[in-house]
Amino acid sequence: FDVTMVTDNYLRNSRARYRGNYLSDAQVALAKLSSDFYRAYVLDSECGAFPSNLTSNFLPCGGTAVTPLTGREVTLLQKKFFGGVMFSDNVLAWATDTTGTLGLDSVLGKDPDVWARRQTRHFIACNHDTMFHAGTGVVGLRVEFTGATTLQHVTIANLSSTGDADHWVCSQRYKLPSTGEDVRVMSFSEQPYGGGDARGVLLSKADAVLNGVVVDGVVAKEGAALGLDIRGDEDGDLSKYDASVGVKVGTMKMLRIESGGERGTERIRVGTGVRVELGSGFVAEESPDFNGKFDAYRLKIAYYGPASLPVDPLPVGALPCVLVPQQCLSYMGAESEEEAVSMLVQLRRRGFEFFQEHYGLVAPVQQIEAGQWHDVVVLPSGGTFAFFAIQPGDTPYAVTSVCGQGGCAEQISSARVWDIGYYYVSEGFLAHGAFGGEEGRWVPAGELIFVGVYVVEGLPPPIVEPDESLRIHYFAVCPVEVRSTVDQERKPVRGSTVIACDIESDRFGKGSAMGSVATVLNEATGLFEPYWHNLITFDDSEPASLLPPTPSRVDLLPEDACFESFDVIMSIKDEAVLPLPMPKAGLDVHPASTSYFYFNEAFEAFRTRYLADVLPTVDSALAFRRASLEYFRDALGIVELTDEVVARFDCEPLDAVLDIGGGNQVVPYVVNEAVRLRVTSLA
Repeated sequence: FDVTMVTDNYLRNSRARYRGNYLSDAQVALAKLSSDFYRAYVLDSECGAFPSNLTSNFLPCGGTAVTPLTGREVTLLQKKFFGGVMFSDNVLAWATDTTGTLGLDSVLGKDPDVWARRQTRHFIACNHDTMFHAGTGVVGLRVEFTGATTLQHVTIANLSSTGDADHWVCSQRYKLPSTGEDVRVMSFSEQPYGGGDARGVLLSKADAVLNGVVVDGVVAKEGAALGLDIRGDEDGDLSKYDASVGVKVGTMKMLRIESGGERGTERIRVGTGVRVELGSGFVAEESPDFNGKFDAYRLKIAYYGPASLPVDPLPVGALPCVLVPQQCLSYMGAESEEEAVSMLVQLRRRGFEFFQEHYGLVAPVQQIEAGQWHDVVVLPSGGTFAFFAIQPGDTPYAVTSVCGQGGCAEQISSARVWDIGYYYVSEGFLAHGAFGGEEGRWVPAGELIFVGVYVVEGLPPPIVEPDESLRIHYFAVCPVEVRSTVDQERKPVRGSTVIACDIESDRFGKGSAMGSVATVLNEATGLFEPYWHNLITFDDSEPASLLPPTPSRVDLLPEDACFESFDVIMSIKDEAVLPLPMPKAGLDVHPASTSYFYFNEAFEAFRTRYLADVLPTVDSALAFRRASLEYFRDALGIVELTDEVVARFDCEPLDAVLDIGGGNQVVPYVVNEAVRLRVTSLA
């Protein structure tokens, strides 16, 4: 029973209602029968169902059990008739609620009574199975609790682990709206999740001699890859073992130990309390120097289009179809207007629930329930919640690439994206919830928070059925801040913003959307125009390849685009999680933290190591820097970079910080390994 897959919002927030499938509904039904059986014949029976329950002489049964079954017999009956399925009362009540109002917060909340809490406390836990065993992933040969073991002339080859580095729910945090409790996903293991790992040989508390052992090919797409993992006494109590216990490696060869995850590779890992002797016959091939190479996304959709986000906050009802809301219903890809309205009503409700739990915004519930799906609502915080459909002139965004684990689709010329949903315009408020926490984070006036749905049309089979639209719900996990740059006359000339969203789809599950609005020069008009670029990605929770294995280049943009065509399209995304808390990492005072970047001399070190064929000399690197400065000036409108200033910088060393005045600088940098910057597709 996977609770993450049987909710109406993929556990987006703690108000998730039960939405079952064939398997979970059957499990719930069996659990209900089992619960009724125990309650009728054990808990509520005056005489009990087996002798150990209740045989009091004060009851009508006279101290004799009506059904004299042993505990073992009752257990066997329960397994035979009910499949051994057992749910807690809280989970069963949530799964059988017929009103549609009982959320998962009724399960996750802590009872104020300490005795009741012992019977009702629930946790979301990660990094182990239901018996709290840590995962080890794929293992070629495993030897445990043995003495005098000899491994001779053993070859282990072609091991591959395609498991994820972690489950998406393990990084979630919830704020129960009814009590304000923080609910964090827990782990009862100090070790990271190991289900995505791959190991050639695993020796655990074993005395062994290895000769003629070959490990050829241990590949982990997201987890760690280990050639030989030797475990001892993990609790460090060496008194349990004889001092002579150890592992002797005579002749052993290791080839192709490769990992695509941030935990990397190890030829040999030695645990606590183990003595290891490596002979001269141990040979290990050097592991490749890369990170995140193997694992492609299950589905990746990139699109672009003219951006309608102005520098100032969005005017309520100023977009074309919003003036006549019924016109927007056709964008939903529904079979009828009634179905489209139902979708938007549900999205509106989920949007308010998301705002409340993630940002701590209080919504006027009665006004929401009584209003229409397109009504504007003013929240107690002072901000405005309104419907939108962002397509200038009702023109959808153009899809630039569609890629899966097998390659990129060829026929996508008709693919397009409609963007529909609800936005909140802040008037300045202190956000709490999962985003702001107890301390709170200030959201300035004018910043935007979105929830909505991407409706993608024209995708080729087998991604969707012919003529079927793909609907993807999105939720902005941080506010959208619209920044602008002014020209010499102090007029806004460039607007830019970045948006990060969690997404979900009934077809592809959970994912993320990372996008930006960048203002570029339209050479045809000579004006700077904002363009929206967004990257939608779904991870590979199911390994099936969606697309043909042959990638190809496609002309993707319409003729009137500011860029006529692309020879190469490459999508890049980072998957970084800072290993340090924000204050310690310095992000509050310096967003370009060394947790993500290396500066100055790191550029030259990176050039000599990785770019010797592209920028082989210092002069070529200086020419690259000059071209970059000219691009900043000509394409992005940074007018301070005049010809004279650019020429003067030619005399500065490559690792220098270039001061262009007004507190602005050009800094050489290299993105470090913590960012996990990955090429998601190349077409």
